[in-house]
Amino acid sequence: MTLGLGLAACSPSKPELSSDEATQIVREVRSLAATPKAGECANKSDWPSAVRALEPESVCRRSTGFVIRIWSFSVEEKGYFVPDEGELVDTQGGVDPKYSQIHGSLYWYHAKG
Repeated sequence: MTLGLGLAACSPSKPELSSDEATQIVREVRSLAATPKAGECANKSDWPSAVRALEPESVCRRSTGFVIRIWSFSVEEKGYFVPDEGELVDTQGGVDPKYSQIHGSLYWYHAKG
């Protein structure tokens, strides 16, 4: 039981990034748009430099954008979300995952599973 509490305590919170850093991440993630297909994850060797610098567990394409998973434990996970251009992101709360905007088209997400 103590181990689980210790791991949960290590989960990251919403990061502080400059608008320039956020813009670079969004631009580089969207350059992956052709690959992988929705539901698939990009190969680590294909991750752009701004994404590699985040040290993610995975970078996966979803039907509405890219998920950059930074942390996961059991069914819970946290990370970045870059929606496809024109996609609206609900930041009102009360839904899972919960999204909060960092800058522009870069969001922090927390999925409780």
